[in-house]
Amino acid sequence: MCVDAWLEYNWTCPICRRQVTDELPKRQGQNTLFSFVVSRCEEFMAMINTRAEEFMTVLFDSGVLGHL
Repeated sequence: MCVDAWLEYNWTCPICRRQVTDELPKRQGQNTLFSFVVSRCEEFMAMINTRAEEFMTVLFDSGVLGHL
Protein backbone atom coordinates (compact mmCIF):
# COMPACT_ATOMS: atom_id res chain seq x y z
CA MET A 1 0.00 0.00 0.00
CA CYS A 2 2.73 2.50 0.87
CA VAL A 3 4.50 1.85 -2.45
CA ASP A 4 1.28 2.58 -4.31
CA ALA A 5 0.91 5.88 -2.44
CA TRP A 6 4.54 6.80 -3.21
CA LEU A 7 4.14 6.01 -6.93
CA GLU A 8 1.01 8.16 -7.18
CA TYR A 9 3.16 11.25 -6.68
CA ASN A 10 6.67 10.11 -7.66
CA TRP A 11 8.20 8.50 -10.72
CA THR A 12 11.11 6.95 -8.86
CA CYS A 13 11.68 3.79 -6.84
CA PRO A 14 11.09 4.58 -3.14
CA ILE A 15 14.26 2.65 -2.23
CA CYS A 16 16.91 3.50 -4.83
CA ARG A 17 15.24 6.61 -6.36
CA ARG A 18 15.88 5.42 -9.94
CA GLN A 19 13.33 6.41 -12.58
CA VAL A 20 10.73 3.69 -13.07
CA THR A 21 8.72 5.11 -15.96
CA ASP A 22 11.21 4.23 -18.70
CA GLU A 23 11.57 0.64 -17.58
CA LEU A 24 8.00 -0.34 -16.75
CA PRO A 25 6.68 -3.25 -18.77
CA LYS A 26 3.95 -2.49 -21.32
CA ARG A 27 1.28 -4.18 -19.20
CA GLN A 28 1.03 -2.01 -16.10
CA GLY A 29 -1.16 -4.14 -13.85
CA GLN A 30 -0.71 -3.91 -10.08
CA ASN A 31 1.11 -7.25 -9.91
CA THR A 32 3.46 -6.19 -12.68
CA LEU A 33 4.24 -2.88 -10.98
CA PHE A 34 4.74 -4.56 -7.61
CA SER A 35 7.03 -7.19 -9.14
CA PHE A 36 9.00 -4.47 -10.90
CA VAL A 37 9.51 -2.47 -7.68
CA VAL A 38 10.46 -5.60 -5.74
CA SER A 39 13.00 -6.62 -8.39
CA ARG A 40 14.54 -3.14 -8.37
CA CYS A 41 14.78 -3.23 -4.57
CA GLU A 42 16.44 -6.64 -4.75
CA GLU A 43 18.95 -5.29 -7.29
CA PHE A 44 19.68 -2.35 -5.01
CA MET A 45 20.17 -4.58 -1.96
CA ALA A 46 22.49 -6.89 -3.93
CA MET A 47 24.57 -3.87 -4.95
CA ILE A 48 24.74 -2.66 -1.32
CA ASN A 49 25.76 -6.13 -0.10
CA THR A 50 28.52 -6.33 -2.70
CA ARG A 51 29.86 -2.93 -1.66
CA ALA A 52 29.75 -3.91 2.03
CA GLU A 53 31.70 -7.10 1.31
CA GLU A 54 34.31 -5.12 -0.64
CA PHE A 55 34.59 -2.63 2.23
CA MET A 56 35.04 -5.39 4.82
CA THR A 57 37.74 -7.02 2.67
CA VAL A 58 39.63 -3.72 2.50
CA LEU A 59 39.35 -3.28 6.26
CA PHE A 60 40.64 -6.80 6.96
CA ASP A 61 43.43 -6.53 4.37
CA SER A 62 44.58 -3.21 5.81
CA GLY A 63 44.63 -4.65 9.33
CA VAL A 64 42.00 -2.28 10.69
CA LEU A 65 39.71 -5.16 11.68
CA GLY A 66 42.46 -7.68 12.26
CA HIS A 67 43.04 -6.49 15.82
CA LEU A 68 39.46 -6.83 17.10
